[in-house]
Amino acid sequence: MNYTKKECAAVRLAFFRQMVSLPLDEARSSRINGFFKTYLNLNENKVDQLMKEVPALPKDVREQVIKWPNSFYDCGLKKGKTE
Repeated sequence: MNYTKKECAAVRLAFFRQMVSLPLDEARSSRINGFFKTYLNLNENKVDQLMKEVPALPKDVREQVIKWPNSFYDCGLKKGKTE
């Protein structure tokens, strides 16, 4: 893929939108999401930026994204363990 470091969060958001539109079962969606997360590993600043942009996604996309194991899920687990 041809993108700059500044575009990482935008690429991830575009990936979310595309994944929701595909007719995949939960296992395949999770596997593809895991691969993409590994491929496009975001640093903490980019994850924060992404988390600020996700509420702007359409409701149906947000609801699907929340179900996948992703940086939001990991962040929530980390925050919960800290508290």
